[in-house]
Amino acid sequence: MPIENDDASARAPSHVGAAERPDEAGVLAASRALDVLDSEPEPEAEFDALARAAATAGGGIFRAQLPMVGKSGAPLWIDASGVRLTDDPLELMYVLTDISVLKEAEEVRVRGIALEAQNQRLRETGRLKDEFLANMSHELRTPLNAVIGFSQLLSSGLLPPDSPKHVSFLREIETSGRHLLELIETMLDYSRLVSGSVTFHPTHVHVPSAVEDVVTALAPKARSRGIDVRLELSDERMDVVVDPRRFRQVLINFLRNALKFSHEGGVVHVRTHPDGPLGLRVEIEDHGIGIVEADLPNLFSQFSQLSSGNTKIYEGTGLGLALVRRLVESQGGEVGVRSTLGVGSVFHFTLPGDAAPSRLA
Repeated sequence: MPIENDDASARAPSHVGAAERPDEAGVLAASRALDVLDSEPEPEAEFDALARAAATAGGGIFRAQLPMVGKSGAPLWIDASGVRLTDDPLELMYVLTDISVLKEAEEVRVRGIALEAQNQRLRETGRLKDEFLANMSHELRTPLNAVIGFSQLLSSGLLPPDSPKHVSFLREIETSGRHLLELIETMLDYSRLVSGSVTFHPTHVHVPSAVEDVVTALAPKARSRGIDVRLELSDERMDVVVDPRRFRQVLINFLRNALKFSHEGGVVHVRTHPDGPLGLRVEIEDHGIGIVEADLPNLFSQFSQLSSGNTKIYEGTGLGLALVRRLVESQGGEVGVRSTLGVGSVFHFTLPGDAAPSRLA
């Protein structure tokens, strides 16, 4: 339905009068909207589309908000209502209202909501960082104090070299030193991953041997808690092409978590399955404390740990699972978890198995 701009303002009130008449302000707004519409882009095309929609709409009524441009070049928003007056699809009437001010107000409101959400995320990130730093300080001080304390005892001369405690104290120093090294390596690895300076070196890895090596390395921890680690390794996918060091690192993190959160005397299952033509899926299942459902979405996020009640009982930096996620995803894989509170958890990761050497972007 073509609209002539030169006499639109005079004709607009009569158009409004053919339908349910809005208030006087609405009539003036419709008149002004018609008067300032420019021919580029063509408003006729917009209204023709509206007319077709009104002709086919249920009840013969259609309404839309149309972005247009005024004669001054400024953008406008027009609220256009179309109604079919008779059975003839060309017998139509429009009611037009300039709603540019309302649209601007709505955009300001939406931007305000988005900004507040962003501020909330920043506050939450700041809170998690504060908790992380406090927790990391504790994690570092604990083994450091052990190293310093046992070293002072040994160097004081109060303990005879042939005393059974002498060897025990040396072992405590070694254990604390290794724990410190693991903490520092975790922080450095995560920092390098974030900065994009980690290079992967995929090669053929024999999966059963790699899994058994990790289980053997963590066997002392499992024995100390009476936990039985059971292997269920598939015969279908014995070899994959992955970075062997990173594969071991991911598996160690998952298995260590399973041992940490399992009940004493429990069982942990390590399973491997084919995943796609060349890929591998590894699952680690425990029957421990489980995870609150609300914690699952953020479990692999940086600085994230379980609820505060758990972090007071179980050690951890809050970077382990975030590091695992980045290591796996950087090689084209995925991580995931399913868990039931009080029943246990199943963590898994997949790797494509045909990776090519690459640098994390």
